[in-house]
Amino acid sequence: MLLGYVQSWAVEQMLVKAADAGDFSRRGIRDALRRVGTLDLKGLISDYEYGTDATKRDPPRATTIFAVTPSVPAD
Repeated sequence: MLLGYVQSWAVEQMLVKAADAGDFSRRGIRDALRRVGTLDLKGLISDYEYGTDATKRDPPRATTIFAVTPSVPAD
């Protein structure tokens, strides 16, 4: 489930860049990806420095492990 949230936030940020440029064509989406910069992943995982091309991308390298605490109510 966490992966789905993170992926949706990344796609949203890219689409906002495409909307700002008014171009949802294939080329517009590709250009938006080049301009998106750092993807804010809201602290669930480290932010992703997307970069202008694949050689400049710096993906998160940390892992978050969640655990259930039985003594804490799940409301």
